[in-house]
Amino acid sequence: MTKWKAHYGSDGYEVADSEAARHGRSVMEQKIALMRPTGLALMRRVHEDMPADRVAYGSRLAFVFDDELDVEPSALVQSMAEEHGAATREEDKIPTLLVQIADQTSAIHDNALRQMAQRARVPMDYLGRLLKSEHAPMRDLARQMLNRHYSAQPDNANARYLVRSVRGTVRGFLSDKYRRLNSAQLLDAFAGACSIVGAVPGAGTYTDTRIEMTAYLPRVFEPVPNEVMMVGLSWKNSDYGHGKHALALTILRVVCTNKATMEDVLGQVHIGGRLTDDIEFSERTYRLDTETTCSALRDLVTQYLGADKVNNLMETIRNAHEKGMEWKNVRTALERVLLKNEAAAVRAAFESDDVINLPPGNTAWRMSNAVSWFAHNVEDQGRQMELAAIAGAIAGGKSVASVLASLEAAE
Repeated sequence: MTKWKAHYGSDGYEVADSEAARHGRSVMEQKIALMRPTGLALMRRVHEDMPADRVAYGSRLAFVFDDELDVEPSALVQSMAEEHGAATREEDKIPTLLVQIADQTSAIHDNALRQMAQRARVPMDYLGRLLKSEHAPMRDLARQMLNRHYSAQPDNANARYLVRSVRGTVRGFLSDKYRRLNSAQLLDAFAGACSIVGAVPGAGTYTDTRIEMTAYLPRVFEPVPNEVMMVGLSWKNSDYGHGKHALALTILRVVCTNKATMEDVLGQVHIGGRLTDDIEFSERTYRLDTETTCSALRDLVTQYLGADKVNNLMETIRNAHEKGMEWKNVRTALERVLLKNEAAAVRAAFESDDVINLPPGNTAWRMSNAVSWFAHNVEDQGRQMELAAIAGAIAGGKSVASVLASLEAAE
């Protein structure tokens, strides 16, 4: 039987000292070694993908299809296909919608198209079906709707929009008052603060519109027997209106790499008032706003990876381990934040006999891990982030409804 013992080290952390923890420490060192290159690659990508900004009136927008352009083939569409890793087949290629702004023609990312449709009050599902139709009149209807909404409706035509592009593709279509926090600067501030407390930034997720990087303390913790884990902070941001700027405590089971994101630190700590939406600010003000946020970010990292906060987190996990839970207790709440197939898979995992990938017992801690374990099978990296937040809410005793509200606000 594994002997379990936790003690407070000289630095105040409730570190683990058991046979399982000693094995976990070896695994942790291997994971950290693998994380470092990932972190460096992510930081390089963020700096390379700095958005190019322009502000345009709605009346200056014109939507066209690539097959209507004089150039053949459309280099913009090919660039977008390569960026998304998608191959194009000329024999069945449906014309792609582009946007012209003054003398510049750009491809449109799905995120930006959704934002364009939302601001024009056109249902995105309907617009998407029209654009994917094999029938030219249906596709043309989609184009006409967007052109007329932005050229004929005074509210849209006279509004100014911030258009954020990367390599010829519009990724964000936002209000010109959008709070432009510079992700590259924020990420540098996060990594720098982590190095002060000894945390190793590495594990990261990068999509076209969202970024996440997690840094872990080089220690193993064991809040309950044989539950060996790492603790860190997960930093997230979107330069394109696809998620809020967030910093959250995160835990990673060393054996099975189940991950849960706990409370949103930036959501709980006041870091200064948001720039109001009814005033046009200078570039200097946006730069100072980013610098102020970077300073607050550094303070929060050093505080929340300190011994007091981490030890409190261990107590939270112990409580989740002791809290009994059945599927029927959370079914309604989880079915609000999970798709039908996701809910079925989570339930199957929770009610299974698996005590290797999931902790034993019908507890809140096992339910949390059932969600994060399922996330391993999800290819969409953005959805993985959301599932980690749902798992964290369960482990932290938070309302899953609050996570739903947070996810909806992020959209």
